[in-house]
Amino acid sequence: MTLSVDTPDTDGILNGSKYSENQSHFFTIDFLSISVYNISSKIGKRETCMRETRTTEFKETITNTFLKTVSAFSNYDGGEIFFGIDDNGNIKGLSDVKQACLDIENKINDSITPQPDYTLELQNNDRTIKLTVKGGIQKPYLYKSKAYKRNDTSNRLEQTEKEISETKKQLSEQK
Repeated sequence: MTLSVDTPDTDGILNGSKYSENQSHFFTIDFLSISVYNISSKIGKRETCMRETRTTEFKETITNTFLKTVSAFSNYDGGEIFFGIDDNGNIKGLSDVKQACLDIENKINDSITPQPDYTLELQNNDRTIKLTVKGGIQKPYLYKSKAYKRNDTSNRLEQTEKEISETKKQLSEQK
């Protein structure tokens, strides 16, 4: 089966994207600039193509664990966190996306210093939230006084606040 999409959907997908389905029900995708997230949404609730990457993280629920990822994304090139999607890329949805957005915003504002540059977007059709974190200019961004770095699909501790202060001191002494 081959589908051609000639009009953008509500998320503004590029015109002319093509999808084809082989016998094993996985989707082969031929496109230039379209997100995998929108492809799986457009096709429906079938097997999804979504995978976690260095710049994409999935969280089925909202817990404080996503804050390490916000620190890591802010300290490097940025990334996206999708809430309401499990680790396998299956859309589970959130019960109250508006309250969830407020919770995410409060957790980031109360826990990350300096405050990172981010946006929240409701994905109402699937009842998910996309948090886009931009790479910051006031590095390092700390969560619980620690800076994090993204390592493939996980986060690792880069430096503690004490180590960061020592590094800055050493650099200023070298000048």
